[in-house]
Amino acid sequence: MRKGISLGVLLLLLLAFCLFGCGKSVSVETMQTEIEKAWNSNEEYDANSFVKSLEDSASFTVTEIEETEKNCYTVTLNVTSADALEGIKQYQSSIEHMPTDEEMNNKIKEIIRDAEPKTTQQTLLVLETENGFSVIFSEGFIDAMCGYSYSYCMNEMQRILEGEAS
Repeated sequence: MRKGISLGVLLLLLLAFCLFGCGKSVSVETMQTEIEKAWNSNEEYDANSFVKSLEDSASFTVTEIEETEKNCYTVTLNVTSADALEGIKQYQSSIEHMPTDEEMNNKIKEIIRDAEPKTTQQTLLVLETENGFSVIFSEGFIDAMCGYSYSYCMNEMQRILEGEAS
């Protein structure tokens, strides 16, 4: 009789877990694929562009998924890319005349090629809808995927635009 009660309790616990705690979970592999698909959806860069060099130097791996609300996930990733920020700052400060687009493109590609890889942990949000997944990229993720220079370049552009408006 004792064995029957233990087996019955175990089955009830298993049923309760599946009904309330099991829920629909998203695998790391699925999340990796969905984020890659979203990130690569606008990949139409000239093969000779420094942006293509940035894309080629960057990668990410999903390490953790936490469902924070129903169908809303906070995803933690390790992002590795060329740490181009200091090289870009040095190049910017060394410019004596306005370079051509081609000169600038080639120099930035060289900076990316010579930069050491850097890995950081980033997070982003993913929403699951009736139509699939929607990825909300954080500025930290974008910055890391862009050679750790996106935020700096955006701030520099804003500074220049504000200076022109004055």
